[in-house]
Amino acid sequence: MYRLVNCDQGSELWFKERLGILTASRFNKLITNGGKLSASWEKEVNRCVAETILKGQDEGFQSDAMIRGQSLEYEGIDFFNFTYGYNFERTGFLRATDNGVDLLYGCSADAIDFQRSLGLEMKCPLSPAHIGYMSDILNGFCPEEHKQQVQGALLITGFDKWCFGSYHPELRSPIIEIGRDEEYIKKLEEILARCTEEFYKRLELERAKAQ
Repeated sequence: MYRLVNCDQGSELWFKERLGILTASRFNKLITNGGKLSASWEKEVNRCVAETILKGQDEGFQSDAMIRGQSLEYEGIDFFNFTYGYNFERTGFLRATDNGVDLLYGCSADAIDFQRSLGLEMKCPLSPAHIGYMSDILNGFCPEEHKQQVQGALLITGFDKWCFGSYHPELRSPIIEIGRDEEYIKKLEEILARCTEEFYKRLELERAKAQ
């Protein structure tokens, strides 16, 4: 299950909700495409500990491509709704929960079609990257570099499917529905549990030093 925080992505509340959290966009730092523990998992745990203690994040970098993508998000969602018949709505942050208790991870869905219990991961890249995404989608699969993010969103929401779409205002913009990979999701859940356990160990150790 999950707790939906209705807020604009990039807003003060959105950053607050993500503070010290393992987010699906960074699950590739925790698990490999093959389902193994990533070599960078400890760095992600350390990041969460640092953000929790300092109550703040290091200043992030936004490339021109990232800024461009953000500016096209509304246009892209409208395009997919009109062209493919979806009812996607922009959302804020989705915090994973267990019996009403917040877990240490969550995701920021680009949009959700609540009528169909269907999420959307949408990219609005420059044309070379878009051509690559388009090739993958038209061949029937999600780009490998976004497997962790998509399967992580399916874990967090419990949805059966998640969409991956690539939008470019001057090129063909396809979308694909991706099903759950239960074996992979189980491995991801186990790794998240390990990371959570290590997070609390390191947090308690640091707090004990400060006393």
